Amino acid sequence: FFFFQHRNIIQQSMSEWRLAVSQAVARLPQAIPWCSQATSSRVTNAETLIAIQAFNTTLEWRVLHQSEGAHLPPDVIFPALTPRAAKILPLLQRWKTTESRVYTLLEALCNEYQVWHRVLAKQHPNQAIAQLFRDGFQHSGHDVFVHCQLVPVTLSSPVHITVHLALSLNTQSSALNAALASGIFELTTLLTPGVDGTLAVKTNLFMPPAVHALLGTLTLIPATPDMSLASMIQVAREQIEAAATSFATKLVKRRMLVAALLAMWPGAVLEYDIENFSRAAFLLELNNFHVIAHIRVPTDFPASQPTILLQSVYHEDAQHTPISETHSTYPYSPRWPPQEMVVRLRTYLEDIIPAFKKKGLEWATK
Repeated sequence: FFFFQHRNIIQQSMSEWRLAVSQAVARLPQAIPWCSQATSSRVTNAETLIAIQAFNTTLEWRVLHQSEGAHLPPDVIFPALTPRAAKILPLLQRWKTTESRVYTLLEALCNEYQVWHRVLAKQHPNQAIAQLFRDGFQHSGHDVFVHCQLVPVTLSSPVHITVHLALSLNTQSSALNAALASGIFELTTLLTPGVDGTLAVKTNLFMPPAVHALLGTLTLIPATPDMSLASMIQVAREQIEAAATSFATKLVKRRMLVAALLAMWPGAVLEYDIENFSRAAFLLELNNFHVIAHIRVPTDFPASQPTILLQSVYHEDAQHTPISETHSTYPYSPRWPPQEMVVRLRTYLEDIIPAFKKKGLEWATK
């Protein structure tokens, strides 16, 4: 009876342990900025494998549960990491297997992982890399994370750098301002040293989805081996800010054009884009003939001129689609003020609508 009772206690302890580890691991991606995903899986009754996705690689840590009791701290096997005892040992004293205690231990190990890899980077045999990290990691408002791809570090060991840029800009676009505040920009840099002491640098920028939807893909100015980490960050910031400013400036110009269109035909408005001011539609009348005019404003307006789509309200083609025609080339100058653009646009429409009416009548008589 004692044997079976003791076995049940151990099995219950194991179950509680695995549940605590699973819950603690699930919290890591929300708390550790460089951790994109973390999972735990059972290897044996007493062993759990923790897989952390970060820096385009997978870190695997093995956690061994002490079957003698939940009051005993676990053993953790972690390659590529030499934690400072003073930071870890206090967490193992007076141990109790709970989700919060396990999470605190894993969070401390993640922090120690970063400290250790920063030390490795500063001691890198490639002097260009070593000097880059000796310049320091403190950059106002930004978190810098480092991963040495090969440990022990050799002359050809690549180094990954991830910088989280938190930007809050006050542009003339409320939608862009909200998008900029919705997430973190991630600047990734891969340093690949050559055996001859040279250094290749590759940088990428990942934007929050809401920002990418507005600004599109932003190609960074290539970084060079002689640039400091602070310079790389500054260049990325300046490019993001320039793209945001350009977007907001073009948005204001599109808004001014749409406002001029609405003022020209205030009673004929069918719809218009109130967020990006990319389009407007009007039901126009000329000599008792009605036609829908869709005005589409390109994102790079006024460098590119708006497109006019005329759509019949009377006639359809063989596919039962309203007859339409597009005009993308007509008298236009990006230097004209919006009011003049609209006056000239009205004149152009008055010239082409009679021909469009004739086109519709020809379709009707086929």
